[in-house]
Amino acid sequence: MSGKGGVKLLKEAAADRISVGTRIAYGCGDTACNIVYGMISSLMTLFYTDYAGISPITADLAEREFAEISEKTYDREVKI
Repeated sequence: MSGKGGVKLLKEAAADRISVGTRIAYGCGDTACNIVYGMISSLMTLFYTDYAGISPITADLAEREFAEISEKTYDREVKI
């Protein structure tokens, strides 16, 4: 990229950048989602082992399946 065209593209790219505040807001939102997911997973383990009466190994397998389904659903929503 030589000439004035390259400089113009660089200026446009600088104008399209995400601000620091927006980056922090997205990071806080992602952190909150991970905390909620961790809490739900912990409560599912407690429910499966104490109340449903299944073994911890089976509960772990059920949680892994739940995570797999959640991940596929999330990927499908993002791609649309």
